[in-house]
Amino acid sequence: MKLLIFFLFISVTSFSQTVEIVEPYIRGSLVNGVPKGRWEICDSVGAPGLIVDYSTGKIHFRGVDTSKFLVKEEDGTWQWESLQTPARFFGSIAKLQSHYLKFLADVRFNKIVWLVFEIDIDGKAKKPIIAGEAPNWVQNRIIEAFTLAPNDWIAGISNNKTVKTRVSIPIVNCREDCNDVIEQLKNPLVEHGKALFTISLNSSPTIRFKSPGSNLNSIVTRNALFYFGENEILWSNDDSRILVKSKGIDGTTTQIIKSDSFTVEKTIFSTYHYLIKCNSEDCSEV
Repeated sequence: MKLLIFFLFISVTSFSQTVEIVEPYIRGSLVNGVPKGRWEICDSVGAPGLIVDYSTGKIHFRGVDTSKFLVKEEDGTWQWESLQTPARFFGSIAKLQSHYLKFLADVRFNKIVWLVFEIDIDGKAKKPIIAGEAPNWVQNRIIEAFTLAPNDWIAGISNNKTVKTRVSIPIVNCREDCNDVIEQLKNPLVEHGKALFTISLNSSPTIRFKSPGSNLNSIVTRNALFYFGENEILWSNDDSRILVKSKGIDGTTTQIIKSDSFTVEKTIFSTYHYLIKCNSEDCSEV
């Protein structure tokens, strides 16, 4: 019996074929045409990128920290600086968007305006202003919403000290043609360059964003599109899919990583993109 089992094992494994894919932008192993083990996808040789581990069922993204934030110096001036820990929130932006700014969904306001405010060392948001062209009544309503919304933030940290920072939130609404505002959304004021996230590919997939000192808040993201360097990460609860787009030798290629529904645990790296309402099919991937 032992001899027979050993023979069958040799017979089955002898037909397996392993192909090593070694290209400048993608590396990994195919066993009988199926990806196995660790795969690396990057924009250029040696650059940070995606690591897909088929043995553990996880995807990791590693990026370079290029994030800079407006920090108030001791002399009262504002300077762009890297922070040890960026300012973040306990749901304040989500509450502001979902409960206090719904009025913009009922008017034809096809522009982005920026709600700009300071986060003091005590974690309170102060001194709101509106950047961008908008009627006075729209500006007044946004300031009113800011005043009524929960004001519960965590101050930024630099050199182990809390610092005053400035935050900008784009407020968007489009009723018919959303192409203009979509293009603006793809150019955020603040570049969030450092990110490390894991996508679990089990029966209940979860995407986790993690950065040093980040505060995770569990939410479900619908039709969200995020950009990290030259890679695009696209996920959609509606279509139950996760797509990873990366540059290859023959141009941009798209790889479907997982088809399933999932939950997103959110940090600042979900960025400050909030599309309040869009009735156009052109917005299906935003």
